[in-house]
Amino acid sequence: MDAQARKKAVYRAKLNAKKKDKRIDSPLVRYNELEQPVCRVCDLVLKSESHWDAHQVSRKHHELEPAIYLHVKDSYMIWWG
Repeated sequence: MDAQARKKAVYRAKLNAKKKDKRIDSPLVRYNELEQPVCRVCDLVLKSESHWDAHQVSRKHHELEPAIYLHVKDSYMIWWG
């Protein structure tokens, strides 16, 4: 491996480490096969992790969020029922 290829590999490794540090740690977020964050409530693909805070306070997210919790509660009740 020449010096330039080695530099690129080190740079890519640093970028991947940064990307893992930025991952959103929330039960309302999943990541698709392209490693993009997806809101589980709205099923909306976010362009980056930095958009998550703004999306959480959006009208669409707030309208759909109670329905998700009711669905989870109903599933829980049926499972234990």
